[in-house]
Amino acid sequence: MRDMGTEMTPIASQEPSRTATPIIASSPTSSRTPTPQRTAEFSVSNIDPKKIEMPEEEEVQMSTRQEIMDLGERLGKTTIAAWASKEEKSAARFTDTTAYKAADIGRENRAADWQETEKAKYLARFQREEAKIQAWENLQKAKIEAEMKGIEAKIERKRAREQDRLASKLAAVSHRAEAKRETAEARRNQEAARTEEQAARIRYTGHTPSSFSCWCWCP
Repeated sequence: MRDMGTEMTPIASQEPSRTATPIIASSPTSSRTPTPQRTAEFSVSNIDPKKIEMPEEEEVQMSTRQEIMDLGERLGKTTIAAWASKEEKSAARFTDTTAYKAADIGRENRAADWQETEKAKYLARFQREEAKIQAWENLQKAKIEAEMKGIEAKIERKRAREQDRLASKLAAVSHRAEAKRETAEARRNQEAARTEEQAARIRYTGHTPSSFSCWCWCP
């Protein structure tokens, strides 16, 4: 029996073919019983449609490449197998890159969501603290203003009392001064009367009384 790889070696076609399907060379005339040739065929009909439920385009491509690799290995075509393997590796790299990008996008979205949540939290805390600080400030200002008004009221009452006290003192001083004036005027009138009396006596007798000088200087 001949080697299948030898029998299935493609012969260059005389005319250009669009599909580039390899042509299986016919076996030379031999006395041996000709071995039936086995041709591996790739058909979509081999796939059970019941097992496929709306496959993704990528899964279909991967399955197609795998079947091409299997076909190439069965036909002894290392070039086809290598091409399919290269395509499979390229598709795997593309899938990994897509997965990495999706993972990066997922991490970025999670980070952005977490950042927005934390931002909302600390902004809410700041607003609550700001409200507390404002309320405390208003309360302290109200207390201080009330204290200032109380002090002003006390000062006003004290000033009124001091004004009354000073007014009373002024009135007392005026009263005492008036009394002193009256006393001095009475004494002046009394002395004027005595002086008039002594002058009349001197006119009558012609003698100055010895006690005149003493009386003038002694109250």
